Amino acid sequence: MDSIARLRRDLERIEGVCGTWFEWTLENSEMIRTLVVEVDFDTDPDSEAFGRDGLHEIESAALNVIMDASIPTTHLKVVPARGARRAEPAGGTKSA
Repeated sequence: MDSIARLRRDLERIEGVCGTWFEWTLENSEMIRTLVVEVDFDTDPDSEAFGRDGLHEIESAALNVIMDASIPTTHLKVVPARGARRAEPAGGTKSA
């Protein structure tokens, strides 16, 4: 199992991680690979449901592998799963 496969397995074991996949972006005539991590917590730092601990775990797990020059992954992107981010109505109170 290569480093990226191990990283994806390890990331998917972190509480709050729903899944991982790769996205490709054409940047300056070069295809750039981004590892995307989908989470079931809010990624808005101003939210009470912000998953700071989960983000730190994801960052710690990913940094060493992504920084490895032999791995062709240059970006890490963390995205909330649909429904993970709860919108607050005007006035700042949540509906029941």
